[in-house]
Amino acid sequence: MRHTRLYHPQALTLNSPVILTEEKSHYLIQVMRYTIGQELILFHQVNKEFFGKIIAIEGKKKPRVTIDIYAEKITSTESKLEITLIQGLAKNDKMDWIVQKAVELGAAEIYPVITDFSEVRLNPERLLSKQQHWQNIAISAAEQSLRTHVPMIHGPQKIIDCLENIKLEIQANPIFCLHPHPPAVSLTKQLEALSSPKKITLLIGPEGGFSPKEIAYFEQARYSLVTLGPRILRTETAAIVMQSLLQHQFGDL
Repeated sequence: MRHTRLYHPQALTLNSPVILTEEKSHYLIQVMRYTIGQELILFHQVNKEFFGKIIAIEGKKKPRVTIDIYAEKITSTESKLEITLIQGLAKNDKMDWIVQKAVELGAAEIYPVITDFSEVRLNPERLLSKQQHWQNIAISAAEQSLRTHVPMIHGPQKIIDCLENIKLEIQANPIFCLHPHPPAVSLTKQLEALSSPKKITLLIGPEGGFSPKEIAYFEQARYSLVTLGPRILRTETAAIVMQSLLQHQFGDL
């Protein structure tokens, strides 16, 4: 029987009891119907899993669960390829789907960005709420996919601001911008020229793609404009296909 697997926001230590968050406690007791003595797995941003047992449940309407950590195991489910996904904000629940699948595929971090053609317009308060919502999706996806690292979902910002802010972090690594029109070249040809990169950055536009102004910026910055073939994919499809191809070529798929 597979144990329930949960992310814990604080560091975990063998033989040190931990109190789960209100959200995780509610999930275990009210949803999964766990009781004292049942076991589960916890993890926290390291290549380890911790095995625990419920030793106390306090409260009924808002239960708080205490876990005794009795064992640990070194595990490595993280890809050797670090993919940074810079994703144009997509409409409706498409962003939820993109974040979930990107985490399952091993993305190291995700930057939702506002582009010239973005149809999503949110006020600052709503943006903050969305960021936390996507971070929770990332946590759930990491729990399900056996990852031990939960990718950071950064707050939405304008794409040029984002690229300027992280320029030093990504400039030494391949940067692929998906674009369905010339002068973009086949992704396959671009990959043939690479020799086992450790980090890659992907730029995926929203519905409608990138504007001529943004493409000009990418070209000036010497980013690689690539295409996935003669058919134009939806933004949520493109993000997953790109990561799958890269993980197959240089990662662990």
